[in-house]
This record gives sequence, structure tokens and C-alpha cells, in this order.
Amino acid sequence: MATATEVPQVLLARLRRAGGDTDNIELKSAAGGLSTSLTSSLCALSNLPGGG
Repeated sequence: MATATEVPQVLLARLRRAGGDTDNIELKSAAGGLSTSLTSSLCALSNLPGGG
């Protein structure tokens, strides 16, 4: 099982292999603060089969 430190690295590697967001993982930049599109992304993801 991956540690809390390893989990982000594992997810980042998966996104890099996929060439971007996947059906299960969406990445948002927060360098300048919380993304203004975060809430719409969460709503869209929660509408996926199985609740996102």
C-alpha cells in the first residue's frame, strides 16, 4: 500500500502516462489560489456513474 507521500506521486505518474486528466482523476492548478472552476468540476465528476 502506498504511503500518504507516495499517493500524489503515483497519481501524477498515472496522469503523465495518460497525457492529462482521466475519467477518474482531474488535476487543477492551485498556484494562485483555489481554482474558480473547482466547484463545476466537482459537480461534473459527481455526475459520473458511481458518483465520481
